[in-house]
Amino acid sequence: MNRRKLLPVLIMLLAGAMAAILLAIGRYEITSMLWILFVVLVVFYILGCILKWSLDHIDKQNEKKDSSLDEGEVIEKQPEEKEANE
Repeated sequence: MNRRKLLPVLIMLLAGAMAAILLAIGRYEITSMLWILFVVLVVFYILGCILKWSLDHIDKQNEKKDSSLDEGEVIEKQPEEKEANE
């Protein structure tokens, strides 16, 4: 899925934006602010990659279940027999 490719980047950028806003409000020095922001970006990128891997793994398991159901036997419905009274 295309959405899953962008998931780690989106999580990283959202966390980075929030961290930058909070650090600016806290009036940190620019060097410490940049180091903290760098660490936040790396950590949340890794968390996003883990989340992406987990979702991909779940999708593969679901596809296996769907394909195993498709390869199974075909169940045909019997036409309902009309009652003898009619």
